[in-house]
Amino acid sequence: MVCLNNTWLSSKNLLFSIVMNNQKDIEMKKTIGLIRVSTNKQKDGMTVQKKNMIELSKRNSFTITDWVNEESISGGKINREAINTLTIQIKNNEVERLVVSSVTRMGRTLVENVKLIDLCEKNNVIINTYEENINTENAGGMMQLKLYTIFAQEELNRIQRRIKRTIKLKKNNGLKYNGSVAYGLFEKNGVLHEDEFEMKVVRNMKNLKTRGWSFYKIAINLNQNEIPTKTNSAKGWKGETVKRTIDYHYNNTDVIDYVRV
Repeated sequence: MVCLNNTWLSSKNLLFSIVMNNQKDIEMKKTIGLIRVSTNKQKDGMTVQKKNMIELSKRNSFTITDWVNEESISGGKINREAINTLTIQIKNNEVERLVVSSVTRMGRTLVENVKLIDLCEKNNVIINTYEENINTENAGGMMQLKLYTIFAQEELNRIQRRIKRTIKLKKNNGLKYNGSVAYGLFEKNGVLHEDEFEMKVVRNMKNLKTRGWSFYKIAINLNQNEIPTKTNSAKGWKGETVKRTIDYHYNNTDVIDYVRV
């Protein structure tokens, strides 16, 4: 009888130990907020991304325990140390949840996005996005995330093709850039390039408009989040400015000024 009691107590203690260890592992897992910027010009975007992710965490009752910042260093090179550390933590089963402000912030290319998504899926890491309101913990969430990733890349490719066509057309007609540029672009040596941070803002404008927001409401949101206009106007964003920006990028309205050479 004593032997049986001892065996029962040993089994009970072992079970209790396993449960406590599992609970400890769960408690120790991190919820990481991933912030990405590519240029010094986008430093303000770090604050906006972080603010959005904190808002998302409060809305969904979880706490972001760690932050990973991936930003450009001198010469346009990317500091990969932070993202490499994140990858190792995920592989070591140290991460429970990854939070991003947008699907477009998960990687700089479609390949990078897919690799990180697959890594999270393989290691049972939940992914939450602010702009698209995706939660892979929900049914169909992972499929939704993958579809958004593909659509976002195709949208980016479309915009880049349009910029190239516009530049080629102007050049063939003896036209050269001179003066103001649409929000989302910048000029260097007479050539137009896409501004990554501003294009993120443009995509967010379009997303909010698709969800039924008015141009005026979007302008208020931009001003509340301290997103500067192209000219850093003290008056901030207006509904009309938001409409012109969306029209240019999505409705083929040309608002770039050129003069003949």
